[in-house]
Amino acid sequence: MSIRKIFMDGYMNFIAIDFETANEKRASACSLGITVVKDNKIIEEKYWLIKPRPFRFESRNIIIHGIREEDVINEKEFDLY
Repeated sequence: MSIRKIFMDGYMNFIAIDFETANEKRASACSLGITVVKDNKIIEEKYWLIKPRPFRFESRNIIIHGIREEDVINEKEFDLY
C-alpha cells in the first residue's frame, strides 16, 4: 500500500518499533517493543526486556526509559532470542 493510499482513505496501517538502550552503545539493547496498527486500530503489541551486554546502565538512559539493572537481570541477552 502506498503512502498516498494510506492518507486518501483515512486509514493508517503501519508497524512501530521502539528500541531502548542501556548506555551510549547502540548494541546495548535493554528493551524492544513492537506495535502493529491496521485501519487506525492497534491489532498487536509485543514487548521484551533484554539483558544488555555488557551489563552496564548509564543514568541518562535510565532517566529516559526507566529501565534499571534489576528489571533485566534475569532476562535473555539479545542474541539468545
